[in-house]
Amino acid sequence: MKGIFKLNPDYQEILKLDSMLNIAKIPHIRHRMFDGWKIAYIADGKVISDVVEHMGSYGHERDLIELMDFSFLTGQQKDKDEVIGYLSAYEIFKVWNNDYRKRKQLL
Repeated sequence: MKGIFKLNPDYQEILKLDSMLNIAKIPHIRHRMFDGWKIAYIADGKVISDVVEHMGSYGHERDLIELMDFSFLTGQQKDKDEVIGYLSAYEIFKVWNNDYRKRKQLL
């Protein structure tokens, strides 16, 4: 979906999350999605969870982020298709940072 939609400059919260993840050295990938962004949290060589902020995401109109696939938190596969919207960069960072630190301790 790159290039079809003009990037919305109002989506700053997801860029704040990207910056926080970079500073904490938490592995992730950011790429364009529709008129906004998607960030995937990577651990153990695979995508663990991802977030989006674009024209169809829950919270975009208030510059907030939607979390997708939080089954890693509950261990229940049914959560894979559920989303939580209206989250701040800090709320998502806390969850991903805690998970990342736990995984690092297991190494």
